[in-house]
Amino acid sequence: MSHAPKKRQSQSHAVVAALILLLLRLTSAQQLGLSDLGEPADEAVVGATADREPALISPDSLGPGPAVTAQQLWQGLCQTGKPQNPVVELTIAEAHFMMLAGQLTCTDLVTAYQQRIAAFDQPLQLNSIRSLNPAALERAAQLDSQLQLLRATNSTSMMPPLLCVPLLLKDNIDVAGLSTLAGSLGLTDNFPLANAHLVDQLQQQGALVLAKTAMGEFAFFPSFCISSASGVVRNPYSLSHTPAGSSGGSAAATAASFGMAGIGTDTGNSVRGPASHAALVGLRPSLGLVGTAGVVPLRVDRDTVGPLARTVEDAVRVLDGMAGPDPSDPLAPLMVNVSLPLNYTQFLQGPAGLAGTRIAVLRQISGLPGADNGIQRLFEDALGALQQAGASLADDFRIVGNSLGRDWDANRGGLGPAIGHWNVGGRWVELWTCNAPLREGLDAYLAAGNTSYRSLQAIYQAGAYHLLAQDGIVAALKAPYSSAQYPTAAMRDLGMRLIESMDAAQVDAVVYPTWNAQPLRVGGDPANEAEDGNNSPMIAPHTGSPAITVPMGNAGLGLPAGLQFLGRPFDEAAVIRLAHGYEQVTRHRLPPPLFPECRGAAASAPAG
Repeated sequence: MSHAPKKRQSQSHAVVAALILLLLRLTSAQQLGLSDLGEPADEAVVGATADREPALISPDSLGPGPAVTAQQLWQGLCQTGKPQNPVVELTIAEAHFMMLAGQLTCTDLVTAYQQRIAAFDQPLQLNSIRSLNPAALERAAQLDSQLQLLRATNSTSMMPPLLCVPLLLKDNIDVAGLSTLAGSLGLTDNFPLANAHLVDQLQQQGALVLAKTAMGEFAFFPSFCISSASGVVRNPYSLSHTPAGSSGGSAAATAASFGMAGIGTDTGNSVRGPASHAALVGLRPSLGLVGTAGVVPLRVDRDTVGPLARTVEDAVRVLDGMAGPDPSDPLAPLMVNVSLPLNYTQFLQGPAGLAGTRIAVLRQISGLPGADNGIQRLFEDALGALQQAGASLADDFRIVGNSLGRDWDANRGGLGPAIGHWNVGGRWVELWTCNAPLREGLDAYLAAGNTSYRSLQAIYQAGAYHLLAQDGIVAALKAPYSSAQYPTAAMRDLGMRLIESMDAAQVDAVVYPTWNAQPLRVGGDPANEAEDGNNSPMIAPHTGSPAITVPMGNAGLGLPAGLQFLGRPFDEAAVIRLAHGYEQVTRHRLPPPLFPECRGAAASAPAG
């Protein structure tokens, strides 16, 4: 694949600056989210009582930054020196092409991303990066030496597939020497001695950990991203809106080109939801495909780890680096008798991958009451694009017949969205009710470490958490039964009926919008989260199915929307093939205009 640096360099910063200035003139600061860029008055309130002193931000966190002015936006925030090579929207293949041609070093690439983080993240209060890896440049120098040896010996065909891919890791994934806070001040002194299993795998493939990203407290809050450790994360497409959660930092940072790709965790939504709100590709793998040893758990029965990237190809390249058995993973038994492909990049077939496929349309989800009209229009356009590329549709697909012969209903007979419900015994059962997995999983993680607080109970008693997390923590502490009772019969039944229904309809995958609503506003009422249009938790977490979201266009106000493909367990091949084909025929992703390339010289603001 060729790289076109001249084309990237020719993008006019003046156009970007003029656009920003025009928005500032025509739109109120409140609408742009610039008026509330100062420190929120009550975001840092933690613990169980309102009179408790706000806790300090973690010592190795970047912390809050100053607000910016219109003049600074015009001049360009990133003027500390022009990078040797542009990095906005840079892909893995493009970077490797330049490295092999001697046009780019790993040190150059890491330095450019560090420069962008320093220039944009805190000055604009995107607040996506929790801490930088102080060893990143040392690692880059080592990889440069490896690259030089490969070139000198004409052994470039042996180059590791992820050589010098700077990754943005969600802060619940252990990296030796870096603190892992999982969004909570209760883990401020948690410095793991070993890498998570998936980090070892990625580094063996040549990847580099650039930074740890901000996240929702303990991976709570699917619709917004807030924590006692880092505060609020904002959406790079509109700083007055949320990027969703809980992998909001990984999504916002990746969308703003602060790294090559992000890594998040997905229990119910947390890779796919933020990816959709940030015009990214987000892939939730089948349960068990990516090991979770060394990851702070939320629900060990549904946790998985997945990539967030600006292209399907990059997401799949990163998945290739993580996939494989992890003997320490509680879900490792799910991998027994599963044959994995040699790699997943072989399923990147472009538009040709859509020809002759059959896709089930889950209109029960897309047509839920209150669905945003703009997103519904984008969904219909997406279906049309799939058909034009050679796919056929099984319209109004249904998951039919549980043991009582009752079909799954996305609206629960008018009771509201079925966020994991399934009809059992003639009634709707909430599949997320048991919070014991959080207590049991976190207690086991803390007991094996060297932190001051060795249990969730201890963190609760110390008040070392964000106030909005209190209800979830209390529910976990009060949960009377063990996670050993999971998966429940209802979950197993739902998974079996999904596969049976897909087989009967002869479909490769199921499709629906990732969200039925646009991103929430920062500072909105968290109570609105119950009706936020989040479709990701409905099926994949309970069935173990892989699901991938890909940009579907902008629904309005420049805010992105995503299209989600869901497949049978361990059939990543199908969803990758469909997502890549759709991406290539539509190419909806656009970078956020507030985060342009860095430049060397300042422009003068126009008079008037």
